[in-house]
Amino acid sequence: MSKPKRLIALSSIATLSALNLASSLSVSAQTRQLEVNSDAVRIKPETVQINRRAPLQFQPFEVRDPETGKPISPEAVLTLPDGKQVKAGEYYAELNRLEQQFSQIGYSFRQPEESVVLQETVINQAELKRQIDSVSIEHRKISPERSLFKTTLDPSQIVKQPDAIPNLELRPGALQNLQVNPKFDLGTLQQSELGTLQQKQLRSPVFKPINPDLIRVIAPAPKGYNKAWNYNLGNPNTFSAYVNGKLQLQGSTNFSKAYAEGNAGGYMFGNQANLIRATAAMNSQKSGNSTLDVRLNVLGQSVYNFQDSRNTLLIKSDSFSRSVDRQVADLRFSLGPIPMRASFGVRGSAGIQYLAIANPAIVSAYAQVSPFVDARAYGQGGADIYVAGAGVGTNLLLVRDDLDMRGRAYLALQNNNPYLMMQLSAYNSLEALSGNAYAYAYMYVPKFGIPPWKKKQWNWNIWSWTGFKTDGYLFDESYKVAL
Repeated sequence: MSKPKRLIALSSIATLSALNLASSLSVSAQTRQLEVNSDAVRIKPETVQINRRAPLQFQPFEVRDPETGKPISPEAVLTLPDGKQVKAGEYYAELNRLEQQFSQIGYSFRQPEESVVLQETVINQAELKRQIDSVSIEHRKISPERSLFKTTLDPSQIVKQPDAIPNLELRPGALQNLQVNPKFDLGTLQQSELGTLQQKQLRSPVFKPINPDLIRVIAPAPKGYNKAWNYNLGNPNTFSAYVNGKLQLQGSTNFSKAYAEGNAGGYMFGNQANLIRATAAMNSQKSGNSTLDVRLNVLGQSVYNFQDSRNTLLIKSDSFSRSVDRQVADLRFSLGPIPMRASFGVRGSAGIQYLAIANPAIVSAYAQVSPFVDARAYGQGGADIYVAGAGVGTNLLLVRDDLDMRGRAYLALQNNNPYLMMQLSAYNSLEALSGNAYAYAYMYVPKFGIPPWKKKQWNWNIWSWTGFKTDGYLFDESYKVAL
């Protein structure tokens, strides 16, 4: 796939000319214009570069028969190769208006080229490189035998022994012993220590003596860890893709929780497409019911919803997918002096696969949540003047993402001291914005011979990029927290 071409300086002359042209059409031509969404997006002139040439001297076409080259009446009806019929006077009026405005930027229907790249989208190559570097560096490589993802958090291992506490292997760099504020229990304090503490408080003008009857053992505050990420590629004014999410673990001596969320989508000409939002919330507790809540939204609509609540071992696994097909952006723009409209949308699939286990016996919550999306862009378009034809072509992967998040929090003992173990890991495979998108307009021009017509086509390279592809671990960490 070829690399994007280097673009030349911007000019808005053709865009302004096209707007003048649209307002100057004859009444009969205006009645034949194609209907357009009144809320259609107007392409920003600064996002398009026009490949200008030296201006040409305008030479109008005379009203002649395309076959014989002889003059004909303006009322004579011409039949174009695509089957359209138009009066000769109206056809040549449109042809000359376009010819005059094309000549200002160095083009003519008389030139021999059958197809010309007239304009190209401004693509900030430096910004794309910055985005690539930023996303790539956060997809890390870890050997499988050293990753929590492939060892203690592997679903097959969890399902085999859902009630067992795994043996902990302290690996350098993977386990962090975190300090917490010291606590005291009234039952463990010596009388002398309590007296000393009371004497200190008596001497303080702020504190009053401690009443032992008011002292209670307070359960430790919940501890938790959050991991979040947000990746963006491309330019929302043309095409862009994003992936974001988070994995949260929380727990204490009485409960443990796991929450996972994944989102993916993109932009087309400033319009957003929320392709997928997947969430899973797991709560395991000693008393009361453990709960599970899994939700999947596709294009903003709820397509999967599961809840469960029980006071025994809770194990649930499932997978679900839904097709994606939605128009995202309606456009109005000019290809040279030819006014056009187009629509772009996205098609593909999105879904979720998950496994959740809550075990109140060891206050353990485990969740594996794997959202996925595969979406490609499509487009269609036409010209806003009757005598011209137009279209849109796309071969563009908007976003393909496979995310696997795994987290576990559980209560354990070491030398009769409780601690909370939290393990988090996520592996992601991302591909985005590979391929191209383009618009084109054409017009049949008199050849005055056999065949009587020739086709001239003008092109806009909207997007052309080899794309971005990477995979790796977003994180793979464990934390041991004293309670």
